[in-house]
Amino acid sequence: MSRRYAVPLALLLIVAGCDSAGLDGAAPEALTPAADGVPTASLQTVPATATLNGYTVEYLGTQATAAGTQFSYRVTGIDPAPPALDWLFLENACSAAPAALAPSNAVDPVATVDGMAGVKWTASLPAGQSRVYSTTFSSASVGVARLVLRRGGVSSTVALPGPCGGHYLRGSVFVNGDADPARSADELGVGNVRVDVYQGAALVASETTAADGSYAFLLVEGSYDVRVPATEAGAFNATLYGSYTAVGGVEPAHRAVTLAADVAGLGFGFSPDAGTIVSDLQGAYRTQARDVRFWTQAVRRAGRNAACDASDPTQVCRATLSGLLSQIFSGDGDAATYLLANPYVLPAGADPFDRALAILSSPAKTELEIVTQNLFAMELNRLNGWGTPDARYDDALMSYLEGWVARGGAGSASAAASLRAPLATASATAAEGGGGGGGVEEGMTTAYLDGGGGGGGGVED
Repeated sequence: MSRRYAVPLALLLIVAGCDSAGLDGAAPEALTPAADGVPTASLQTVPATATLNGYTVEYLGTQATAAGTQFSYRVTGIDPAPPALDWLFLENACSAAPAALAPSNAVDPVATVDGMAGVKWTASLPAGQSRVYSTTFSSASVGVARLVLRRGGVSSTVALPGPCGGHYLRGSVFVNGDADPARSADELGVGNVRVDVYQGAALVASETTAADGSYAFLLVEGSYDVRVPATEAGAFNATLYGSYTAVGGVEPAHRAVTLAADVAGLGFGFSPDAGTIVSDLQGAYRTQARDVRFWTQAVRRAGRNAACDASDPTQVCRATLSGLLSQIFSGDGDAATYLLANPYVLPAGADPFDRALAILSSPAKTELEIVTQNLFAMELNRLNGWGTPDARYDDALMSYLEGWVARGGAGSASAAASLRAPLATASATAAEGGGGGGGVEEGMTTAYLDGGGGGGGGVED
């Protein structure tokens, strides 16, 4: 994931390590996961630095000492003119008192500032100079702590990684196929979507979703508005909003949340606007995809070890096709994030070419049968680089279709009117582009494969 943070912050995520030197010049040890077991691998390393009131406050990380876990901060004056720093306060959300403090002079280890308990260093720091402060706990996890800096009678507050504090807010952005705002087990996430967190009008944190659509923030207690903005350079937001509708009809999508404990499952579902998708696939996002007939013939030739010219970009030879089928049937590599486990299962001992041919050439009459078959061709196109110019568009579309197939065709026909309404024009739109006269999902698959024209049925030997 990538993350950006506004300064001053209302939060910072766990830091997986720091480049800054520790108290003795050695680099602090890498930070450990928070007490709830969230792996640091799921959280991006971010600079834990804030500038306020003429000083820079930098979180240096943690070090293991004989007394426990030491949290260190460097405060540096960037304004060389008076006044000096009066005092620095570090919130302590841990129940135990610190085991050690440095510097140890002029310290109140049980101070209260603005209703927060913590450590207060009252030793003055002249403008333009630097000092490292540290506090050690016999048992403490990395969380969020507020630091208060007082200079010339003016106090400023910032939140940085610190001992024990904060609450996790977790959720996901996903393709919604059943109009239920909650994410179902078969609804796949959408990666690289920006998610913002606001307090009032202030943006306090931002990240982009992981490949599975998940996001996670570590926040201090309070009320927030979590938003999925409609546009964001480099992210998938604009394309997502261009072809999908936020479930609930609130766009840009947002959720209010009050954190007094960890919150999980704050999801943002997006339902496909099939008419727009079909139009996109016939225009701006027109694919290079080959249809079911093409892939049927390619699999049949490869299965027979027929001659094939690997230098011909219009052909797919046995070696390449073997790799594509391996990904589909095993879920390896790029395919692992979105391919269905069923119906694309290779029985033990079965030949992948025989299995693929059986899927592609079986008679397909119902919309479910046609979509299931065409979806297999879509997977082959996507993995072979013949999809749309933006693979994320393919993945979002295919995750919806895969969920629809996994539910046995339930979704568009049985969903609430809020889902049916934006899909109602799919058949007409597909027909206008030359697509088969099937339903919503058939219209989208045929448009993907050949711009709305024909295809999708079985192929005779």
